[in-house]
Amino acid sequence: MAAIIPQETYREIAQQLLERSKRNEVAWSNDDLYEDSYMVRLPQSTVRIRRHRSGSSSAYVLVLEDAAQDEIGQWGTNDYLGSHSDYVLRRDLFLEANRFVTRWDQVVEDIKSALTGAGRVGSPTVVESGKL
Repeated sequence: MAAIIPQETYREIAQQLLERSKRNEVAWSNDDLYEDSYMVRLPQSTVRIRRHRSGSSSAYVLVLEDAAQDEIGQWGTNDYLGSHSDYVLRRDLFLEANRFVTRWDQVVEDIKSALTGAGRVGSPTVVESGKL
């Protein structure tokens, strides 16, 4: 029998994960079971945030699992039943997990720093045995 987890509990978990993720305090990793998904392992549970695409729209699903990685609940599969703010919360959590795993923010910061600094931008590329 599936667990019946109150919607408010999912919201609290997602909100706390989002706040801590923005401070780089959640060790997100690529999900090893699902595409377009990130996960964080805890001592007795796993949390996944997944994106499901259908045409031009996306749904974001928060999945809670026990220590054996058996799913005990998910929030967001029926987005039309939830509020827009719940959708935005799950989407923002997914985007923060993506930022942490891909480190795109660090890459962008490096590029911006190079572009606003003095002097030449970038290093020459060496081709054909050291010739430019």
